[in-house]
Amino acid sequence: MERDEDRPGAGARNGGGSQGGGEASYVYAVVEVRDVPIPEMLPCAGVIGAPVYAVASQGLAAIVSPVAPEVFSAEALEAKLHELTWVAANAMAHQEVLAWLLTRRYTIAPVRFGTLCSDPDHVRTVLTRHAQHFVQTLGRVEGATEWGLKLSCDGHAVAEWAKSRNVQAGRMTGGVVGMSEGAAYFAHKQLEQRVRKETAHLLGAHARDLHTRLSSVARAAVTHPVPAGGVRRDGPTVLLHAAYLVADASVEAFHAAVCTKPGPGAPPGITCETTGPWPPYNFVNTVLEELG
Repeated sequence: MERDEDRPGAGARNGGGSQGGGEASYVYAVVEVRDVPIPEMLPCAGVIGAPVYAVASQGLAAIVSPVAPEVFSAEALEAKLHELTWVAANAMAHQEVLAWLLTRRYTIAPVRFGTLCSDPDHVRTVLTRHAQHFVQTLGRVEGATEWGLKLSCDGHAVAEWAKSRNVQAGRMTGGVVGMSEGAAYFAHKQLEQRVRKETAHLLGAHARDLHTRLSSVARAAVTHPVPAGGVRRDGPTVLLHAAYLVADASVEAFHAAVCTKPGPGAPPGITCETTGPWPPYNFVNTVLEELG
């Protein structure tokens, strides 16, 4: 079977590039342009200060910059990822191109940072060959943006609250007086275990309730892993880290759901932070290097 890397001109892969010299096409996103025409040149600078322009085909456009392929080769990227200033500057430039598209109401299929096509002709080939895939992908996110959420708690405040509301724990605390040192030690351990268990239960229920409310408003939702190990007593603990694809008409309802006052018995010391609107990073699975 012929591999992608064996085909002449193959280059739609992360860190790929043209086989010879010349410029490769750094790809930011694919957008639909049937209803919203896009200028040939965008009024923003791209990665490494390169100009940004559109390569159109089949009612679609890939937003690209001309770059020297060796700058974003696999080897160069691996080395550059240790240069935090370079990474931050170019990741910001990548994001600013997407932000420009988002503010102009384009439906966006974001492409991963560092993705190259070998040249503009190869960009057109990918758009033409996979037009149906792009149209379906863009259709899923049309008229919606991504919103991020982090639900955190003050571990000390929550633990103290859980301890104070546990009647048996209160009795155990009072009963420690007069115990032998060994008995008091085990009583304290039993108390701590009970409080941790109750705290985890209450916080988990609160996070699940919030995620359920937000998911009912959103078009789609994904959750990200949170640090293991339970609630920290010495700082904030992330309880829920998630992203939601929210239709433009539902943004107000989404924020109302975020701000809904917790019900009776909800733990104190909980904060909820939202970010957005973002391009639908977590809801688009377009990977150019897999399309070829």
